[in-house]
Amino acid sequence: MTNRQEVYYALRAVLCGQPEDFPLFDMLFSTLFVNKGQGEGSSGDVSNADLLQETEPMESGRPDEGREVASQGAKPRAAEREATENAELQGAVPFSIREGTASENEPSAMLGVRFSPESPQQRSAAAVSGKDLDQMRQTAQALVASVRLGKSRRWQVMENGGRFDFRRTLRQGLQAGGEFGIPKWQGHPQRRPRFVLLCDSSRSMASYSQLWLQLGFELLQQSQRVEVFLFSTELRRVTNDLKVSPGGALPVLRDLGAEWGGGTRIGACLEHFVRSYGLRLLDQDTVVFIASDGLDTGDIERLRWAMRELHRRSAGVIWLNPLLGTPGYVPRARGMHTALPYIDTFADAHDAASIRKLARHLRLRR
Repeated sequence: MTNRQEVYYALRAVLCGQPEDFPLFDMLFSTLFVNKGQGEGSSGDVSNADLLQETEPMESGRPDEGREVASQGAKPRAAEREATENAELQGAVPFSIREGTASENEPSAMLGVRFSPESPQQRSAAAVSGKDLDQMRQTAQALVASVRLGKSRRWQVMENGGRFDFRRTLRQGLQAGGEFGIPKWQGHPQRRPRFVLLCDSSRSMASYSQLWLQLGFELLQQSQRVEVFLFSTELRRVTNDLKVSPGGALPVLRDLGAEWGGGTRIGACLEHFVRSYGLRLLDQDTVVFIASDGLDTGDIERLRWAMRELHRRSAGVIWLNPLLGTPGYVPRARGMHTALPYIDTFADAHDAASIRKLARHLRLRR
């Protein structure tokens, strides 16, 4: 509480639900935390520049998310520090901070703020770690083996089917010159499950992102019907990126942007998955795994719609929450609370051992 910069960013993270709220928040913060100490002669109007001048630690930290700042007459020390911090944040935040010039009619200390739609110039990469990979391999094997979806309703040709296939037997006999010695049979084959893994790779899940990559990688080694996605503020399919590289090297995911290390918009990303991939990937044989803490900062109605569709169009929805094993944890977060009615299995997933326990308690609907 003694650092004004930390108070500013802490309150903004809690009180602002979207970037459009930042200007109103800046005005209120200036009024409450700056004007209080200005005395009775204060006019009550404090600009962003005044706030920056009174709070020296915030000179370089003025909004670095979702906007471009143009300043004139700034101190050289502040400008240098701003450039340094901007270079550090450029790889994680899809916005930029640049110096500009104010118009002649504006005071030299005024700040002009506008939205910057630019993507980050530096994109990140992530590699699958080999640490404890053998344990994750056993976990993936147990998980794939535990999924039993029953038999298909369709009749298919089988060597030991339960129904005699007269038509195929007749055709085979005619091709053999009238010898009907090999009967053909039909049966209901075992359904092959498809696994869809949707991994939350936002900043709040940074300590578990490597765990999700290992799980997706090993699932791909155990089954040919696996699809893996990463999401943060955007969604990206990484199935092909997680396949073994030539020479047997562990895969490296390159050119990661808004789907890695950003904010958390679970509803928007799940909605994107349903609309873009649902027709091809969602059916009665699909088991959907969502690995996330459920802390959604986006539109909650989009999350509700997406979860309803995933539940309706799949064999089961499994939610892996690394916070579930924390003593005293209650899923009261807005996103997690909204998703719970559409989840078939709610499981802890803070390490490979906890995910392996899921194989003994997995519940599906079809």
